[in-house]
Amino acid sequence: MGSLARLSAVVSLALLAALILVLPTVLRAEEKPVTLEDAMATATNVVKSARQATRGDAKTVADLATARAALTAWADDVRTAHWRGPSDQRNDAFAAVWNELLTVSRYHGQKFDDDYVIDRLAIIWDRLLIGMPACSTWSYTRLKPPFERVFPIRFVQQRPGGERLRIVSLKTFLWKEDYEGVAGSDGKLLARNGLKADRNRIKKKGRKNGKRVRVVRLNDEFVKVHSYFLEGEHSSEDRRVRLEGYYLKGDQWTCRVRIETFLDPAEGDDDVTAWQMERTCPELAALLGSAAQNPATKGK
Repeated sequence: MGSLARLSAVVSLALLAALILVLPTVLRAEEKPVTLEDAMATATNVVKSARQATRGDAKTVADLATARAALTAWADDVRTAHWRGPSDQRNDAFAAVWNELLTVSRYHGQKFDDDYVIDRLAIIWDRLLIGMPACSTWSYTRLKPPFERVFPIRFVQQRPGGERLRIVSLKTFLWKEDYEGVAGSDGKLLARNGLKADRNRIKKKGRKNGKRVRVVRLNDEFVKVHSYFLEGEHSSEDRRVRLEGYYLKGDQWTCRVRIETFLDPAEGDDDVTAWQMERTCPELAALLGSAAQNPATKGK
């Protein structure tokens, strides 16, 4: 009987060991896979909480990273579809959730290589491609003829309460034309004139920067861009603003990208909004970084 008992015990242990090995697999098989809708709903709630959390809070950072990881599988396809234009793969709802998730994650100090979902727009007779973050806080307006020849497009970034945070307007200068004695191909002099005009829009008292034109790298396509920035009290309006100008030289044209950021707080602003007022706003950087000459029309 002793041998039989020992054999029974051995068999029982073997069965228990097998069950321990198999049970996790069975449980995983019964787990419901995460759907896109569930992942987006979770991310929305995480972002809402994160906008109110202390910056860099460990739990908030972990929750944001988890939410981003859950959506990553869908991000590349949606990003590609939005950049290429109208497509069945476009997903405006996903883009809005994903873009805000990236912004709030970066506010909390996270560093990663994930990019925004960008809606591509072709301007200046399809010669310049530029993208706008695909979300409800960004919009654009194309001016009607004949104004679109000079001012092809204007972007507006809104605050959480609906007020404007910044305006990004573009202006075209043709190389074959003259602008008050300055050739359209002379980005440096055009920038100097732009700085002079914007300096007059800012009260001298308390004005910051605005002393000279600098050369900066905008992105891999536009590596030498004449630019300036200044900030202070608007000379004719009761508000504080920052004005920036970037002069992109393309193929037979120069494009001025002028940014006006409204620095006074507004109803509905939070700490994330205040952070986005800075020149390093990642959504603004994504817009500027997307600027590229259209290879289909270059040289034509």
